[in-house]
Amino acid sequence: MKSQQNKIVREKLHERVSRVLRSYMPDDIIETIHKTIIQTNEEHLSLTGYSVSFAPEYLITVNLAKQIKKLNDVGYVYMEWNIEDIIYSDNLKNLKHTRNGKCDICIVFNDNTNAIIEVKNTITQVGGKLKSIYKDIHRISDFVLNENELFNKGYVCFIVKARGEENALSKADKYISDIKNNFQKLFIYEDKKIFKEEKDSDMYLVSTVLRIQKK
Repeated sequence: MKSQQNKIVREKLHERVSRVLRSYMPDDIIETIHKTIIQTNEEHLSLTGYSVSFAPEYLITVNLAKQIKKLNDVGYVYMEWNIEDIIYSDNLKNLKHTRNGKCDICIVFNDNTNAIIEVKNTITQVGGKLKSIYKDIHRISDFVLNENELFNKGYVCFIVKARGEENALSKADKYISDIKNNFQKLFIYEDKKIFKEEKDSDMYLVSTVLRIQKK
C-alpha cells in the first residue's frame, strides 16, 4: 500500500516538474506560428511585391489555422470564434470575462483542452496595436486563470519591423518588456525569430510569440 502511494507521489512530482520545464520551452504551436509568418511574408511578396507588414491580418490567421490543424495533437481549429460561444460550449458559465467579441483562433486539442491565439500584424509604435494586445491578453487571462483546466495557455503573436537586425530585436524586446510589466500576475514565455523583409533589404521583421500561462 505504501509502495503504491509512493509511486503516485513520484508520478505527480514528475508531472509537475515536466510541466514547469515545458513552460520555459517553445512548443509546436510557437514553431508553427513563426513558420507561418515567414511563409506568409514570402506569399504576400510574391502576390503584391510588398511584405507581410502590408498584408491583412486575416491572411496570417487563415494560413496559421491551416498549419495548426496539421499538428498531431490538434483536433479542431476555429477562426473568429465568439467568446460567448466558447464559454457556453465548454461549460464556463461562471467565468468572469473582461472582453466580449471574437478570438482569432481557438484550438481544441485531442485531450479536450483548448487554447486561444490572437494574431496581430506589425507594431510600429507604442500604443495602437500594443494597446489592442493588452486587451487580448486580458481576455486570454480570463480563461487561463479560471479554475477550470480546459484552458491552460493562450498565445499572442505579432510582428516588429525596423531597419537593422540589432535595432529590430531591441524594438521587439522593448514591447515584450512593456507587456510583461503590465501583466506580472501571468507567466509569459517569449519567443522571437528574425528574418529579412526582402532578400536584399536592410529592413528586418521579428516574428514575436508570447505564450500566456498561470504562474
